[in-house]
Amino acid sequence: MERIYLVSYCGGGWDDYYTKALFVTHDLEKAQKYTEKFNGILKKWKGWYRQYEDADGWLLEKFEKAYSNRWNQLHGTTKCYYEEISIR
Repeated sequence: MERIYLVSYCGGGWDDYYTKALFVTHDLEKAQKYTEKFNGILKKWKGWYRQYEDADGWLLEKFEKAYSNRWNQLHGTTKCYYEEISIR
């Protein structure tokens, strides 16, 4: 059987959990590198937005107008991953 790798990311909470498929590749190394890069950038941006959060990890009210859309998008994104699937 031929093996391919599905690269996806997930996010949301209990009631709005989602998975978004990004691409499929035959190259395991490409899937691994993309996943590492995505997760690294996600970690960097989440770290940058922490300066606008309170102690509980929520966006401070005074920054909601400027940053709420992007913060919500990043806050809801959990991780990028790949999974091996087979073509029959």
